[in-house]
Amino acid sequence: MEDGRALRRMSIPTRRSRSADFHNFSERRRRDKINEKLKALQELLPNCTKVHTDKVSMLDEAIDYLKSLQLQLQEQRGVVGSSSGHNGGWIPERNSSYNFME
Repeated sequence: MEDGRALRRMSIPTRRSRSADFHNFSERRRRDKINEKLKALQELLPNCTKVHTDKVSMLDEAIDYLKSLQLQLQEQRGVVGSSSGHNGGWIPERNSSYNFME
């Protein structure tokens, strides 16, 4: 008889287990969104088409690519190596959107 009561207690969802379930669901959804955005980023990177590229390597590729784009932009604007310094060492602000197709 003692086993029957223990089984009933375990089958009743508690506030704690519902909270844990919600947390697990929220965390899974957050990870899915992150993975979705990482995949979108990977698709924008040249030479980063490996299906199973680990996240750190892919982010390293993204950083290198963005740095090369910044350097190209600086060179196109005549900033690199110029003494005029009209925008010396320009780097776009984080979280700002720029149209690189000017």
